[in-house]
Amino acid sequence: MKAKLLAAPGREQQFHEARVLSLEDVARIYGVPLSVVGLGKNASYGSLTEESRALRQNCFAPWAGRVEAQLRLA
Repeated sequence: MKAKLLAAPGREQQFHEARVLSLEDVARIYGVPLSVVGLGKNASYGSLTEESRALRQNCFAPWAGRVEAQLRLA
């Protein structure tokens, strides 16, 4: 038996890092917790509960307010 290297080639690692960075940027722009876009690390029940509250408060509530304001104008 021979030992084989389990690490991905350099190009695949760079692609993965770029994908993670772009997901983090999108989450930051829209105020979405990282666990919502699939980047949650070491998430426990308590932290997921707090992140769902943060999602409602920092993301959904402002967007809902904007939509509601536009509907009132119509």
